[in-house]
Amino acid sequence: MHLAQAMARSSSVVLIIVFGTTGAGIEAITPDDVASGQWYVSAMHLNEAHHITKGAGVVVAVVDSGVDAGHPVLQGSILPGADFSDSDQESSGDGHIDLDGHGTGMASLIVGHGRIAGVAPAAKVLPVRVAGAAQRTNFAQGIRWAANHGANVISISSSAPMADPREKAAIDEATRKNIVVVAGVGNMPNSNSVQYPARYPGVIAVAATALDGSRSATSVTGPEVLLAAPGDHISLADLRHGFSLANGTSDSTALVSGVVALILSRFPGLSVEAVTRRLTDTADDTGPAGRDEDFGFGTVNLLAALTAQVPDHGALESGNAATKRRPGASSLAASNPTNSSSGLWYSVLLLLVSLVIAGVVIATIVVVRTKV
Repeated sequence: MHLAQAMARSSSVVLIIVFGTTGAGIEAITPDDVASGQWYVSAMHLNEAHHITKGAGVVVAVVDSGVDAGHPVLQGSILPGADFSDSDQESSGDGHIDLDGHGTGMASLIVGHGRIAGVAPAAKVLPVRVAGAAQRTNFAQGIRWAANHGANVISISSSAPMADPREKAAIDEATRKNIVVVAGVGNMPNSNSVQYPARYPGVIAVAATALDGSRSATSVTGPEVLLAAPGDHISLADLRHGFSLANGTSDSTALVSGVVALILSRFPGLSVEAVTRRLTDTADDTGPAGRDEDFGFGTVNLLAALTAQVPDHGALESGNAATKRRPGASSLAASNPTNSSSGLWYSVLLLLVSLVIAGVVIATIVVVRTKV
C-alpha cells in the first residue's frame, strides 16, 4: 500500500501527503527523490535487459483500483479494460478511472516510460477495476474477465487473510488457460503470514526486498514465498498525474509481473510451470541456502531469467508447497516420472536384446562345434 500519495508538483518540488497511523502530514520532496526511488532500475539491470526485449506482444492485467490511462508515464500503454467496482463512485466502465492511485502506480512499474521506468515498457496493461465493499467477489469476476480477454499475465497487488472459493476458481481457470498469476504475499503489520491469493497453489508469491538486498521489514514471511523483488522506497505514478514513494509487496509484485512479461516476450508460448521454473532456477539464492521463508528461491535475477539455458519441462511446486531444494537439472529428472520410467524401460529392453544376441552367438558356436 502507499506510504505517500503525490498531490501536486512544480518544476522543482513534488508535494507528497504521507499517511501514517495517527494522521496525515505534508512532506516536500524534490524530483531527485523521485529518481532515487528508481533504484530498482540498476538493481535489476533493466537497461541491459531492454537490449534483449521490452515486452512487446504481452498483455498484463492489473486487477486493482483502476488505472489512469492519461498519466504521462502511461500514455499509449493502457488498453480498454473493465470495471467491477460495486461502489457509487465515478466509473468509466473501461478501468481507466482510479480514485485511489494504487492501480496507476502498479501499472507504471510494469509499463511506465519517462520518469517512471517500467520493467516491460513495450507490453500493454489491461486495467481491471475492482474497488468497492464486495471486493473479494469483484476480484473473482475481474480475474475471470481478464483471463477471457487476452491477458497473458495477471498481476494482483492485494491480499486477504482468508481463502475465497470464487477467487480460487477464477485463478485455477486462468492457470488452466496458461496465464501466469503473480500476487504479493502481504505486508506487516497488517498480516503475519502469507496471504491470499498468493497462497494458492500455482500463483507466483512475491516478497519484498530493501535497498540493501535484505528482506523488507514490511514483507510477510512464510513457506509459500516463491520469489523476492525490490519493494522499499519505490517511486511510482499516482493521482493527478503526480508521483509517490511506496514500500511493500505490492511494488514487488508489479516488478515481477513485468519480468514475466519480458520472459513471455522473449520465449513465447512457455507454460506457467516453465515460466515459474525459469524464475526460480535463475533467482539469486538470497538468505539461507535453498528455499527459505523470507526470499523463497531467492531474489529475481532478470538478466539470467532472459538468457540462461533452463529446461522447459518438469513442473515446479509453487503456491503453498514448501520444498527446500532449489530446482535444477537433477531435480528435473526426479520430478518427471514419465522421463524416469522411460529411461528404465529403455535399459531393460537393451539388456534383453543383449541377452538374445548373446544366446544366438552361443547357440551358433555350439552348432559349429557339433558339426566339426
